[in-house]
Amino acid sequence: MKGGNRLIGAIACGAVLVATGLVGAGDWPQWRGANRDRKVTGFTAPETWPKVLTQKWKVAVGSGDGAPAVANGKVVTLAEKSIVGIGAADGKLLWQLPFVPGRRAYNAATPIVDGQTVIYTGAGRGTTAVKIEKQADGLAAKKLWRNPDVATQYNTPVLKDGLLFGLSNRGNLFCLNAQAAGKTAWVDSARRGRGFGAMVDVGSVILALPSTSELIAFKPSGEKYEEVARIKIAESSTYAHPVIVKNRAYVKDSNSVTMWAFE
Repeated sequence: MKGGNRLIGAIACGAVLVATGLVGAGDWPQWRGANRDRKVTGFTAPETWPKVLTQKWKVAVGSGDGAPAVANGKVVTLAEKSIVGIGAADGKLLWQLPFVPGRRAYNAATPIVDGQTVIYTGAGRGTTAVKIEKQADGLAAKKLWRNPDVATQYNTPVLKDGLLFGLSNRGNLFCLNAQAAGKTAWVDSARRGRGFGAMVDVGSVILALPSTSELIAFKPSGEKYEEVARIKIAESSTYAHPVIVKNRAYVKDSNSVTMWAFE
C-alpha cells in the first residue's frame, strides 16, 4: 500500500483537467463544472441579497436525476424519456431526441458537451454522440455515433483527449474512442460493485472510486486497461465523490470522512 501511495502521489499534485473543447467563461459543460471541481467563474454576489429569486424561465421535461450541462448558450439535460437542448437565455426548446429508459433504469448521468458535440449514456441504451447543427428553422441534433454495448447508470464518464472513460452499469471500467465512432477500446473484466462510482482526471492517470471503496489509478490509454495502483481507503461502501486537493484525498464513506495523504 505504501508503494501505491507514493506512486499516486507523484501524479495527484497535478491540476484536474478535462478535455471538453473550448469552454466559455461561466460554462458548465459537464458534471461538477468545466474542471469537475465545482468552482464557478463569473459570479457576482448582489450587494443586497433578495428574499426571493427572479424566475426567468421554466421548462417541464419530466423526471430525471442527472444535472444539466450548460455551454455555448445552451442547456443540455437528460429528461424522463429524452435528451433536450434548451436556450440558456430564453428557455426555448431547441432540439429533443428520444432516450427512453427500460425496466428499472432511469436517466441519471450528466451529458458531456464538447464544442458542438453532446455525448450521453444510459443503462440498456448504450452511449451516443450527436452534433448540434444549424438548420433553416433552428437547431437539430445529428447522430454521430452510438455504442450499444457500453453504458453507465450511476456514473458520469470523463472525456480526455478524445477518449471516454467510465464505470459501466455492470461495474466494469471502460474506454470508448469518441473520435473513432465510439468504438469500444477496452472493458476491464473485473466487476467493481454495481456501477456506482466517481471518475477524476488528474493528468497522467484517471482516478476511479467505485462503491467498493478502492481508489483505483489507471493510465488514460486507449490501447488497454493499465492499472497503476489500487488502494483500499474505507471499510464501508463509498458512494460520495472524492475531493482531491493537491496531494490529499478527502473521502466520505458510509460512516466517516477521512483525509488520505499521497506520500
